[in-house]
Amino acid sequence: MVFTETPKDIYYVLDAKGNRVVPESKALGESAAFLAKGGKVNDMGVKLKEFHQKTMLNPVIEENLIRGTIVYIDAFGNVVTNIKRELIDKMSANREYEITFRSKEYSIKQIDEYYFEAPRGHIMARYNESNDLELAINQGSASTLLGLKYGDTIRVEFK
Repeated sequence: MVFTETPKDIYYVLDAKGNRVVPESKALGESAAFLAKGGKVNDMGVKLKEFHQKTMLNPVIEENLIRGTIVYIDAFGNVVTNIKRELIDKMSANREYEITFRSKEYSIKQIDEYYFEAPRGHIMARYNESNDLELAINQGSASTLLGLKYGDTIRVEFK
């Protein structure tokens, strides 16, 4: 969950059998319908006594470098970073750049708009619908094939 402010109350939503509802569950839709009909959250779940908030890391910005991290890996193995398009645009000032990862073992020198712009099996970078820098392999799993995992460092170096 991502919040700008810590919520006052947080609940585990429970299904009819008393099990926690997970995002993939069809019970989540039933829960949404319950709320849409005026139901109260506290009638459908258990209030959390404690909430441990973890903060997302912001990218580190230096004169000619952005150092970000992998914050999400999707079902296709595409890796999403915490580096935004706006930050790269601002820092680049029309300069060339290189995206590197795995201790500079791999590098990318351009950002494509669509997956199909890269040849099949090639490493690519693109911006996702949230304007986050995403690394992918066209018709492959970047996380598996490149050994990338949550928290790994991604560097954008400007020339």
